[in-house]
Amino acid sequence: MDQQVARDTAWNVAGALLPIAAGLWAFPKLLNAVEPEAFGWLSIAWIVLGAGGLFDLGLGRALTREVSTQGSRLDARVRAGLQLSLVSGIVFALAGAVLAPGLAAWVGVGALEPGEVTQSLRILSVALLAIVLSSAFRGILEGDRFFMLANAVRGPSIAASFLLPLVVEPELPNLVAAAVAGRWLGTVAYAWIIRRWWKTRSAAWRLESRTGVLCQGGGPSTEFWGPMIRFGGAVTLTSAFAFVLSQADRVLVARVLGTAVLGTWSPVFEVISRVMIFPVAFASALFPRMVRWSDTPGASGTALGRAGLSVAFALLLPCLGMFAAVPTALDLWLGVEVPLGVTQGARWLVVGVYFNAVAQVPFAFLQASGRPGIPAMLNGLELPVYLLLLTAFLEMFGIAGAGMAWAIRASADAVFMYVAAVALARSRRVG
Repeated sequence: MDQQVARDTAWNVAGALLPIAAGLWAFPKLLNAVEPEAFGWLSIAWIVLGAGGLFDLGLGRALTREVSTQGSRLDARVRAGLQLSLVSGIVFALAGAVLAPGLAAWVGVGALEPGEVTQSLRILSVALLAIVLSSAFRGILEGDRFFMLANAVRGPSIAASFLLPLVVEPELPNLVAAAVAGRWLGTVAYAWIIRRWWKTRSAAWRLESRTGVLCQGGGPSTEFWGPMIRFGGAVTLTSAFAFVLSQADRVLVARVLGTAVLGTWSPVFEVISRVMIFPVAFASALFPRMVRWSDTPGASGTALGRAGLSVAFALLLPCLGMFAAVPTALDLWLGVEVPLGVTQGARWLVVGVYFNAVAQVPFAFLQASGRPGIPAMLNGLELPVYLLLLTAFLEMFGIAGAGMAWAIRASADAVFMYVAAVALARSRRVG
């Protein structure tokens, strides 16, 4: 790993850890100051604010790839991505505002006023535009390898969505508005950076527009909408499958074993899965280079292997340490003697997280090579098999079966991803 990739990875890790630290500090204070029903809805708002990959239609990753290639008519390609992001963000925001009353009634408002919850959801819908635009802006910066700038905005803006609710009156609309304001502050900061980036790149590349994509110049770049929608659609489908694969165990554990068992398993899963911050940060830092690998016959296979080995060796000892320390660590953290099944499941989960981490490299390579449909297809095929396996293992082995099923699924996914990535790299070398 060269020094630039190491620095970019470090910035990505910092951008991910800052919001986690802010959340850990803010959660207990808010939990004590806010009514339980209001805190529950605020938690839903935080989930939405952090789910950029489900709302940006894959356009952020598409823009990263376009900027990384630095091909012809880059101004029109970037403009097309921003136009699509603006349109989709407005559509999502309007749809959220219209659906707010029905969503409030479907989930249930508890002791809160229905109008209060509806108002809060409509405020939250405004954030959908900010989420989509921020993802697009960040994708541009990452494509040009400005990871420091991307994370200097991302980390503080998400952290602000956790911290700002502490300074407002503890009423649900105020709390949600404060969280949304944090994301909008980040979007405005991104827009200012991208405007300056656009002017600089316009001069360097001798583009037709020299006034800034966010202000004027250049009509709709509709000729590039189709390729971006196809690429982004496959990325979005992958994100949707990944979301279900990562959350299905919680739903089935509650259904098969009961919510009492889920109360112990859920925090264990959340903590162990945080290891994924590091390989995801590394793969994201490597993505712009992977775009160039895919265009260099003969080099991509070697680079892919080196990157995969880097992740495998870097996480081997930490994961072995976690595997050995699970029983003691869980007893100390939760303050009670953890059931044997939870300990066994957690150890299997560590195994699965390791293989899932290793799979991030071929996963990113396939998307960088312009083949995002391959990961989407693989995840789609894995999903029904995993759900059947998870249900059967829960009934046979109890909560330990959740970890076992997840480890088997993650290991198989890593094998499939590497087979597909290596085959693609060899086909391009031959071609």
